[in-house]
Amino acid sequence: MGNRKVLLIVVIAVVVLAVGAVVATFLGVDLFATVSGEAGKQPDAFSSVDDLKSGKAYVWHHDGGDIKEDLKKDAGENVYFTCITGDYNFKNEELGEAIEYPRSIWVDSATDDRIPTVTSKDRLIYVSSTEVPQEIVFERFADYGYSIGISNMEADKGGHYFMTFADVDDDDYKYFIDMNSDASQLTELTAITRLYLDKVGDVKVNEDSVSDGGTVLGLKKDKKYTCEFYTGTYYQDFNLTANIHCFGSMERFVNYDCTVIKSLQSTGQVNEAFTEISRPMMVVVGIVLMIFWSPLFVELRRLTKSVWPCVILHSMEDAVPTMLFVTANVLQIKETYSVMLDPISGILPTLLVFFTGLGLRKCRMNRETDVGEK
Repeated sequence: MGNRKVLLIVVIAVVVLAVGAVVATFLGVDLFATVSGEAGKQPDAFSSVDDLKSGKAYVWHHDGGDIKEDLKKDAGENVYFTCITGDYNFKNEELGEAIEYPRSIWVDSATDDRIPTVTSKDRLIYVSSTEVPQEIVFERFADYGYSIGISNMEADKGGHYFMTFADVDDDDYKYFIDMNSDASQLTELTAITRLYLDKVGDVKVNEDSVSDGGTVLGLKKDKKYTCEFYTGTYYQDFNLTANIHCFGSMERFVNYDCTVIKSLQSTGQVNEAFTEISRPMMVVVGIVLMIFWSPLFVELRRLTKSVWPCVILHSMEDAVPTMLFVTANVLQIKETYSVMLDPISGILPTLLVFFTGLGLRKCRMNRETDVGEK
């Protein structure tokens, strides 16, 4: 019975730690950064390739610099840039080919200066610690300038522009309205099939004032406009701010030309950057870890009189962190905390394992002392 209790306690402890890590992430604990990385707290510019995250694409831009040198060491200035996602109307359909509604991206005017501009001198770098993708899908979006948070308007036969409000579904407007803009107040209207826009300020909405992306042209950044909407004979005015930088999909293409590289070998479209720990250092770290892990495995074997608890523990120790942090990439530890919190070689997890082993040793010795006295 005692052996089963020890095994059960070890298994429960490992499971609790894994679940705790996931729960901490969902609760927003600052020690971890989610893969999405779109929160305002996350940096979007880096000076060292060591700070780049696996599974992400970056724009390399360094005036007068050499990417080969920047991949070897810290550039001393920010040369790797991410592109903020903003809001978009095709969530969970990023790679979908069937497009029911035009695809739009909306970026708030307060953050649109963080969108990197890619030129022929720049490079697109894809970082992966697991595998090289067989293909990469690129999609070009046209820049339609600043809007009031509404795009993809269509013209009826009379040349009047409308957006589909609630045709197939009650929330069809989500494909036309940025829900984080002033225009979100339009959703409080009674469900109608079409909502027409007649004027934005002094601008009459017609063929001459609407872009190919269905946005009103000529609006000034962050200026508030009185917008006149109508359906049938019912008119209503809304004050909306032109603080949404709007982009609309133009074309998509697939790139298959990817190869694995360790330094810099341009494939013409994509560069793959990998960071590796040196082999001598890996040997040293491995030896230290084996020493600190030994008490736990030795005592577990002696307490349970079986090697299987050790096998199960070692399997879970490999599987859980690998799944969460590498394979599924569910969690990412900030670079600042990796030395302390890395689940494989971090100082705190290693000390936890070490003292757990010492605790089991003390329990075994006390039990043997009690048996000897009897």
